[in-house]
Amino acid sequence: MTRINLTDEQFDAFSRLVFERSGMDVAKNQKTHLELALAERMAAVRAKDVPSYQTLLAATKESDGEFTLFIDRLVVQETSFFRTVGHFDALREKILPSLLRDERREKAIRVWSAGCASGPEPYSLAITLLEAVAGRRGWKCEVAATDIGTSALGEAKAALYEERLLRKTPPDLRERYFQKEGGLFRVTPAARALVEFRRHNLMDSGYPKDVDVIFCRNVLIYFRPDSRARILAGFHGALRQGGYIFLGHSESLRDHGEWWEPVWFEGGFGYRRRELSPAEPHAGKAPTIGVQPPPKQRTTRVRKRMETRIVHARLKSFASPATEAEVQVLSFRGGAADGEGDKDLLLATIRRQEARILISLDGATFLDAGDAALLRRAARMVRDYGGRAVLVCGDGPIRRWVDAEGLAALFELASTEDEGRRSLDAPKAKA
Repeated sequence: MTRINLTDEQFDAFSRLVFERSGMDVAKNQKTHLELALAERMAAVRAKDVPSYQTLLAATKESDGEFTLFIDRLVVQETSFFRTVGHFDALREKILPSLLRDERREKAIRVWSAGCASGPEPYSLAITLLEAVAGRRGWKCEVAATDIGTSALGEAKAALYEERLLRKTPPDLRERYFQKEGGLFRVTPAARALVEFRRHNLMDSGYPKDVDVIFCRNVLIYFRPDSRARILAGFHGALRQGGYIFLGHSESLRDHGEWWEPVWFEGGFGYRRRELSPAEPHAGKAPTIGVQPPPKQRTTRVRKRMETRIVHARLKSFASPATEAEVQVLSFRGGAADGEGDKDLLLATIRRQEARILISLDGATFLDAGDAALLRRAARMVRDYGGRAVLVCGDGPIRRWVDAEGLAALFELASTEDEGRRSLDAPKAKA
């Protein structure tokens, strides 16, 4: 497969094409990933050069053909069963019991996995629903599962997975809802029956209706602010009154507070659909261009306190100083932990002359602009006090957040704690 090296003009042209056809934003730091996707698809269709493949894409309808296959390859599909367990705990322990106790509503629960990839998320939701309604008569549960990638949907419908994707599945659920087939595991018919898969571009209409909970995790990061607003209008219209939405670690709705109320569940954040006044237009029965948010509501003291806790996320817990080579390991979890003591501990540690610190993001539960500002301040202090600090973060949404916030240029980065220790033990690179 021939290596592709796009010029700046070619990169901009492909970025515009992807945005115009799907609404997704290809950032500058994704250039290598775009080049790999192009190389694979150009080899598949035997395109002689980049301009000829660009012509082929431009002539293909979004709903089928080569553009769909190109998007399949471009979109990163990272998934596993019961990923971010705190979200599933909130669904199982708080949200579903509340719905089941509500005698005013019909006996139906509908959940939407928007950006379902190869299926572990919607099947995890189906299993959670089956466990919640076990022994209750008359309840109907549905999981709508949508994705822009056709190949991912094909894998999802097959419902056959490698064991590594089940690593976070509780043993009792693994026993009840998976059947071993050779070296793979297939989701049982009971869970598969609850899930309906279909292809859907979030920039189009056709959103599900009367949804109680939406899982749309690590999807909005692919879209520009105006596209996100349009999608969020569609989500607001899709949810029932008081419905919830869960996002990825690096995603926030703090700039859309008129529509969404932040809710802290033990182990993770969610957002509850705010109601509009009767005089205001419904927020997006179809996510059309030009949908405007409702007028800003008066900020109450309670709401302001909650949103301040979210925006100004704290360092939640720290490990004890490691004795080996005077390296101190700090676990940066984000979230809404109260108190200045945690932040002060980080900054005090950095002030130690020649401090050598590993700041691990692997356990992060929520990251936003407040976290980025704190880490940038920490980087400046490391430099000023003559110390060294390494950010530990694996590939995935958190790493993309680090790149998007410009933190990769301020810290040394490592994928694991051991790699970070080796980095600290190595001679410091000359500026």
